[in-house]
Parts: sequence; structure tokens; C-alpha cells
Amino acid sequence: MEDLPGLVDFSDHLLRQGCPFPFLSLSQVRERLGEEPGFVFTLQIPSYWTERAKIHHNLPIPEFDETGFVGRQADRMQVLKLLKSHYPVVTIVGEGGIGKTALALRCLYDVLDAPDGFDAIIWVSLKSTTLTAAGVRQLNGAITSTLGLLSEVAKQLGATVSARSEEEYIDEIIEYLGLYKILIAIDNLETVSVGPLRDLLLRVPSTSKVLLTSRVGLGEFEARYALQGLEDKAAVVLMRSLARVLAVGALQKMDDGNLKGYSKKLFHNPLLIKWFVAGVARGADANSLVASGGTEFSAAIAFCFQNLYERLGDPERAVVACLASARRPLTSAEMHFLMPELSALDLEVALIALHNSSIVVRTKNGTDGFEYSLSDSTTGFVGRHAPPNQDFFMKIQAKLQDLRIVLVQESVRESRYELDPFFVRSGEGRDERICATYLRRSLDGLRRGDFDYARREVVEARRLAPQSGEAARIAGLVEERSGDFYQAYRYYDEAVDLDASSRISRYCFGMFLMNNMGEVDGAMLQFEAALKLDEKNPTLLTAMAMALTRIGQFSKAATIHEELLASIATRERRWRLTGVDQAADCYRRWGFRAWEQKEYSVAQGHFRRAMTIIENSAALGDVDDKLLGTVAKILGDGLSRREFSEPVGYVEFLVSSAERIQIASGKKSIPFMSGGWAALKNIEWLPALRARLMSLDRDHTAAREINESIGSGAGRGIDHDGRRRGTVHNLQVSFGFLVEGDGSRLFFHKNSLRPELPWEDLRAGQQVMFSLGENEKGLCAIDIGLIS
Repeated sequence: MEDLPGLVDFSDHLLRQGCPFPFLSLSQVRERLGEEPGFVFTLQIPSYWTERAKIHHNLPIPEFDETGFVGRQADRMQVLKLLKSHYPVVTIVGEGGIGKTALALRCLYDVLDAPDGFDAIIWVSLKSTTLTAAGVRQLNGAITSTLGLLSEVAKQLGATVSARSEEEYIDEIIEYLGLYKILIAIDNLETVSVGPLRDLLLRVPSTSKVLLTSRVGLGEFEARYALQGLEDKAAVVLMRSLARVLAVGALQKMDDGNLKGYSKKLFHNPLLIKWFVAGVARGADANSLVASGGTEFSAAIAFCFQNLYERLGDPERAVVACLASARRPLTSAEMHFLMPELSALDLEVALIALHNSSIVVRTKNGTDGFEYSLSDSTTGFVGRHAPPNQDFFMKIQAKLQDLRIVLVQESVRESRYELDPFFVRSGEGRDERICATYLRRSLDGLRRGDFDYARREVVEARRLAPQSGEAARIAGLVEERSGDFYQAYRYYDEAVDLDASSRISRYCFGMFLMNNMGEVDGAMLQFEAALKLDEKNPTLLTAMAMALTRIGQFSKAATIHEELLASIATRERRWRLTGVDQAADCYRRWGFRAWEQKEYSVAQGHFRRAMTIIENSAALGDVDDKLLGTVAKILGDGLSRREFSEPVGYVEFLVSSAERIQIASGKKSIPFMSGGWAALKNIEWLPALRARLMSLDRDHTAAREINESIGSGAGRGIDHDGRRRGTVHNLQVSFGFLVEGDGSRLFFHKNSLRPELPWEDLRAGQQVMFSLGENEKGLCAIDIGLIS
């Protein structure tokens, strides 16, 4: 059964000159065969080879008997290993003609030669058609039903009971399998309904086995071995062996390169290779046989796939059409994006079924896990017999083009908005890039305030890419903006765990901890980790300086700010505005601290520096409402203390700087209602100075009323310095409410507390003084301090 030429070559190798062992008997036999070829008929197999107990079997003579079993050594070893394993059912799966039957028979003959094999091997073939050079031919007497299959198995086992139903046959067969070590082999199982067979396969005793060949796997209870096409070398050997048997001189003389080319066009499929050689032997032109538009080749491919394709469900066919339309491997996330009408469960089930049937090839992708593509032979069949319709093809191509455009745009923007929380980092993996499209929708919903929509999209993104740190980060951002700080903390923490090298995740986590949870130390840990990854990043340095400011380390924070201000002109405008605001606020707070410590000249220097930073920015056109609000705070803190009202030069500097900033801003108003009007409490100031300050205010009427109340001491709920009184009523994680004497409630954020009043020291029922401010929802309390 082995290759005779190979055996002759091996004997030549043993008898070569210089071999240390003489092999006298072999040498004598070879010499006599050369002189007397008929001598071979007098040879007998040594008796000790036939003394073993014979295994009952009905195995047919294999089709590869004339050429020898070519290649498949690794496949052969793996299937034999499975037959010796604890699995009761082993299935060889693969496309039509790939060599499942040949491999099964080769392994079964190997089992026959094993010293501790089975008591019996039963072979049942369900093949009903065969492919010949002349086309597809029907086989007479083929078994076409489950009942016929069970009847044939029982007959081969020697059953004496005349069964009448499938259940009776199954009981009879199971009894035999329990009494003896029996290996039942069923070839081409896909041609009958396997439903009734499941009961038989589930009841196979541990001492017996069932070997199946099928184009479709059965399910979870089998050990499945997927058979692929021949390797190049084996395919060439098979083609040459067939050409020698059929005396096809043209193919025998052809070099290996041309034969490899034909093998590739035949998808390395053994059956198609046999069909091809037989066709050339009948006189057909080799190139015409494998031509893409050839009728005969199309019919041959259909023979290998038609039966299998017709059994596919709608989801499986949709996946095949999608892969054929994309014309490249796709991940499951990409397929979900391209076919949103297919549920996630249907898609996964379809991919499993197609992979088990060898229609789809699954390969490991280092970034995304697995990607899927049609096998070469499936691609050939689909192109000829089941192409996707034009509308579906154009839809897939349009979506792929949209995706390419979005990814190019995002890659350009990524360096520009590297630490923008509302920008999605698409990542390097294709799944993460698909995931990014859902994350962008989530952020769009977040901007609209539609938190339910934002959550749905981010949940879908996380399902497609569960290991994406960016998806976890945006999930945290959604929950942070919705006010669910517990979930926000959990998602941000998970984002850092999933991608410890993500600067944006650490930046967002740190800002959340600092602004919403009051955990400045925890925030600094995140900023420090991010700076180890990018030590010169100005946004991270600004965040670190902000944290240092919050814990009163003004000198360290100011040092960072001054370094950043030296090169701030090179940054994006919004980052310039943020950097200037943070630097000015640092010096303002530092000035207040110096005033508390009665270092008045030092405090004045800090207030001067704060105002200068904003004025320099405004001179370059970088000024917005937030910076104007910070100007108001500097005026409020820098001029409201009596110790600061006497130095005329200092007062004039702050007021004139504010006036120049206002002019540079296009004569926008400086919002005293947000804190700056406290500077008007110094009633000894000249009216002209008061007028200059009031002219800066956006609401002249309100400022005038406040000014009058300061001078007269009138106004319910307003102290002599123009500040209001209230009681802390309710405290949440990062905000609370104050109640005034008339019962009105005002919202306030933790960032509105004065530096000398830590958030953690605030309690419900405490009496406080505050100023009126504004946010997007209306009036609020700001500049809050305890009443001494």
C-alpha cells in the first residue's frame, strides 16, 4: 500500500556504498529480481507477521493504493492520537475532496497493524456521488437515510435481532459496543440527517470509538479535526504520481514550479488534482481546465461545495457574503460594524459553524485576537456560484471606505488633541478602531446630555473590544458627567489596569480624583505615572501644578507654571488659555496664603504676577470669559483686604491691568458678580477709583446696587463687605447647597470654597459667607468661607 518507488529508493539508500551494515538478504533479493522478475511471486510473508490475532473489518481498498498515501504525516499522527484519547467520537471535517476519506482509511489501516487494537472495525460509506473526468456521477446502491445507515452498521456487527426502528437499531449497536472494543467509521456523514444519530453518539461506551468524516462538524461532544489542503510538496508528488499511473507525459516532464502553480489554482485539493490529471489524460488542455471561466472547472468546484453551501443558514451565508465583499480578512468586530442587522450572538454562532466546516479560516492576530477569511477554495466557489448581490457588495465597500476616511482623519487629529478627554484614541488594533466608532457616538450623546444613549454605545464598544482601555476610560467619562461617581471611579481604575501606558487614561483619572473625589494625593500618583511616560508633556505638567496648588505647595506649582509659560505660544489656543488660567490662579491663591501669614508685600507680588500673566496672554489675543472671571477673582482677593488699599502704585497696577485686559478682550465685561466686586468694600477709596472698577463689571446695575449697599450697610442678607450669609444645608460628593435667611437655596461646587476652607472640613449646619456667581444653570454661590 505504500509508494513502491519510494520503497525501491529506500532499498537503494540502504545498499549504498560505504554503508556499515551489509544487508546481505536485501542485496540478494534485489539482484535476483533484476535477473528474474518472476521471482517476486515465490516470496512469502514471514509467518511471524501473520501470527497475530486478526481484527475483523470490512475496510475497502483505498483509492490511494495505486499512488501511495501522499503527505499528511502530521495529520495522520494527530488523528491516531485522537483515536487513542478519551473522546468517544472523532470527526475529520473539511471541504469536499480535501482527503477526509483517504486520511480516515490510512489511519484505520494503521489501527489494524496495532498490537493492542480493536476487536472489529466497521466501515460504512454514505457517499452517493463521485467526481470523474467526465463530470459528476451518481453511485448505485448508496445509503441515503439514517435508518439505512444504522441497518448497515448492525449488519456488519452480525446482529441477530431483526430491528424495525432507529431506536431498536441503536440499542442493538450500543450493546455490541459495550461487549467488544469496536471502532465504527462512517464516511460522508453530511449526506444524511444526523438528528437520530445523536442518541447513538452520546451513548458510545468508553471502550469503543466512532470515527466520522463530514463536511460539517456535529457539535460539542466530538473531538473535531479540521483537515486543510495538501502542502505544496505533497501536492506536486501526488500530481506526478497520478501522471505516472495515467501515463500523462506532459505533466511528468513539467517542472515543480509549474505543477505548484496548477496545484494552487486547484486549491491544493486532492480530489480536484485527481480530476485535473484525469482530464489532461483524456486530452483536455491543462490551462483550459483550470481557467476561471471554465464550465468543467466550475462544475468540479460546485461538487466540492454545493452540498455544504446549501446547508448554511441565513447568518452563515451573510458572513460568507460579507467576507467575499470585503476581499480581506475581517475581525468579528469589523463584521459586526459592517452588518449591524446581524445580532452579536448570531454572528458568533455563524463564525463557529463556518470555521468548523473549514469554509472560514481563523488566524491569530497579535493585536485583535482572531481574524477570519474565506478559504481559497470557498472563495473560488463563491465567485462562480454564490457571489454577493450588487447592493450588498456596494454597501460593504461604502462602509469600509467610510471607516478608512474616519481612521485617517482621527490619526491626523490624534497628535493635535492628545490629552483631550472628548477625543477617542482609535488604537492600533482593528477591533479597537471599530470600537472607536461606537465611542465617538457615545461622546456625541454625552455632549447632548443624552446619558442613556451614551451608555448604550459605550457598552457596545466594550463588548466588541473588552480589553480596550480607551472604552473603559470613556465609560468612566460618561458616568462622571452623569454624576455617578462610584461607577466613574470603577471604570477609570479599570482603564488604567487595562492600559497602564495610556497617558489620557491616567490624566482623566487624576483630574476626576482631584476635582470630584477630593483625592489630590491619588491624582498626583496618576499624574506622576503619566509624566514618567512623557515627562515634558505640558498638559500633564499643568495638571500636576494644579494638584500642587490644591495642597498648598505653591512654590513648586509656580516653578512648573513659569517653565510652561516660556513656551506656551507653541501650544493650541485652548491649551494656552487653560495654562494661563491655571498659572494665574496659582499665584492668586499663593497671594492669599501670604496675606494670611501677614507677608503683605509678598502677597502683593503674587497678585501682580497673576495679573501680569493674564495681561500678557490678552495682548496676544488669548483671553476668554474664564480668564476674565479669574481677573475678577484677582481683583477681589488683591484689593478687598485693607492692608492692600493704601499702596497707591499697587492698586493702580491691578486696576489699570484689568482695564487693559478688558480692552484686549474686545471690551468684554469683567464679571464682578462672580467674585470680583468684593474689592468695592474699601469705602475709603476715591469715587473715581470705584467708578473705574464698576466700569469693568458686565452688570453695571448690580454692581451699583452692591456698591450702595456697602456704603449704607443696607440689603437683607448682605454683610458690610458685600458678602452674603447662609447655612450649609446639604453636601454631596463634590457639591452642595446653601440656604439663605429667606429660605432660598443656592448650589455650590467644592471648587468654590476659599483656600482656607478645605472641602473635607465642611459640615451641614455651618454658617458661611459667600458671593453670588453664575453657571450655565443660573445663580450659584462662590468664594465661600466660614464665618469666624
